[in-house]
Amino acid sequence: MSVLGPAFGDDAGEVMQALNDAHVESADLDALAEQVEETLGRDVELTPEMVEFVEETPEDVAGADFDGGTVYVDTELDEDVESEGYAREVIRRVQEMRKDLDLEMDAEIRLDVMVFDDRVARLVSEHEDLVKEETRARELGEVEDGYREEWDVEGTKIALEVEEL
Repeated sequence: MSVLGPAFGDDAGEVMQALNDAHVESADLDALAEQVEETLGRDVELTPEMVEFVEETPEDVAGADFDGGTVYVDTELDEDVESEGYAREVIRRVQEMRKDLDLEMDAEIRLDVMVFDDRVARLVSEHEDLVKEETRARELGEVEDGYREEWDVEGTKIALEVEEL
């Protein structure tokens, strides 16, 4: 405001509001001036001392600066990503159980997956083939006399039961 005041006088507040409302793709003073001119309906002459470019990312995007630039990651979970995430959580825990049972790498198992949340159960079932492939489960279904563990996955109770075939 200390630079805008002398340059724009009584209009400085209006110019500052137009600057604050403007959004440009890059730190381009000419593009910024064009937006401000459109908003105000008159010509304005901006200098680098009058503005500070601030980079804003959408709410579900995280960014990190590196020597060569900035990396952005979309952190929004859509249902497909969430579904695969739950399936991979099941896989990881089954692998732990296989290790506890000291099973051979190629040993096939029967796996019973019980998810005590209907929505999460549906999400996991969407990746049933992935779970079977990654855990070497030849069958999914009720296990007669197996090794059972209960897990808390993101606040959802999941019980897994494994038996070697």
